[in-house]
Amino acid sequence: MCIGIGIALAIEQYIIAFSLISILIISTVFVLPYIGVLIFLILTYTRPQDYVPGLMGKPIILILLGVTIAFWLVHVLASQKREFVKAPQNLLLIAFLLVITISTSRVWLTGAKDSFIEFFKIILIYLLIINLTDTHKKFSILLWIMFAGTIYIALLGIFQHYGIAPALAGTTPDSNLGRVQGFGIFENANYLAYATAFMIPFALYSFYYSRLWPVKFTSLVVIPLIFLQCIYYTGSRGGTLCAAFTIAFTIFQDRKTKTTVLGILLSSALFFILINMVSYLGNVDDYQDDDSAMGRVDAWVAGFDMLKSSPLLGVGYNQFEENWERAAHNSYVQVGSELGLIGLYIWLGMLYYSYKCLSKVVQVSSETSQRIHAKSLKATFLAFFIGSCFATLGYYLLLYIFHSFSVVAANLYLPEEEKREINHIKSKDLLIIAGIEFLVLCGWYIFPKL
Repeated sequence: MCIGIGIALAIEQYIIAFSLISILIISTVFVLPYIGVLIFLILTYTRPQDYVPGLMGKPIILILLGVTIAFWLVHVLASQKREFVKAPQNLLLIAFLLVITISTSRVWLTGAKDSFIEFFKIILIYLLIINLTDTHKKFSILLWIMFAGTIYIALLGIFQHYGIAPALAGTTPDSNLGRVQGFGIFENANYLAYATAFMIPFALYSFYYSRLWPVKFTSLVVIPLIFLQCIYYTGSRGGTLCAAFTIAFTIFQDRKTKTTVLGILLSSALFFILINMVSYLGNVDDYQDDDSAMGRVDAWVAGFDMLKSSPLLGVGYNQFEENWERAAHNSYVQVGSELGLIGLYIWLGMLYYSYKCLSKVVQVSSETSQRIHAKSLKATFLAFFIGSCFATLGYYLLLYIFHSFSVVAANLYLPEEEKREINHIKSKDLLIIAGIEFLVLCGWYIFPKL
């Protein structure tokens, strides 16, 4: 099969090659559906359907998703043990889908159907990951694929800056000041910057804890030479700040003298360089004269007006730009204005429970690899908390992939007693989420008035 694929590619018979590759993948996924999840992540980062002849325009990710789900269900039905992974995030995701559908149906019915299908695909990905990633080794593979994928897109961004990437992946710099950008879910400069920042904790903790010197060396080199350089070339102020806060949290979360000193020196040196190099960060002091910054403030004010006009369910999923001239550039504003207080509460609830799961894993885990996974993901969620203040990441695919990772970590690494406790939705948790929402609303209302 592999020889046939090679020959077809050599003679430029791309349709034949694609057909043979499809047969090979389907056969493999049928035997082990988990492989479908791995291929999905690889395709998410590489996007061959955007630039490879014979694949361009083909819905290969959607086909892969459908095949993986079908074969997974076959395995479930054939198994005597038909248990699904339980977590509060499961219920919250379903509730979030209902709010998305209902809120949009109030605007237009066709849009409600499209919105349901669009977000339902994210839920299916989430369900596949939490149910098929059932061993520590499988979880490690997923995280390393995410890490390798981030290195790949960051390198493309760097190459793109020097005019190399168009030949590799068909991407070109943004016309806005030559900022580099990605493709697919990394389609603009800001998304590329945030996606890169989200994997910095994994690189740092791999350097801190790994006993393999090649891993240590690679992780240390990747951060300044690939990740931070890519973020610099994106020109994303939010991405730079997100990376800075993430590194600081990653350092102090470890609470070890050696790693703290090393981390402080590394982050201080790197971010003094970044802040001096990124010229538009100087606008922070004079943000009132910065059209971009003030445009975002105006968008946040407009979003609050949308929330007041429809407080419970908002103006509808993906309807912010139908009611304002630009994007919200703030996930809290995006979700609150589009899905109202109910949608914002559920969205914050998912963040809360994922962070709580990972905090519990950090407390009880003793194995090095488990702590690397849990601490890295915990820092990544902090990156989302920070990054969400500056970008519209409310429905961003990576967020829900990381939600699924938090569930996997809790399911694999927590004792049964701790697992039952974390999966039990308590009134205390609901009140805490309500308090978080109140603080978000207060900040949303007060900040534009400063």
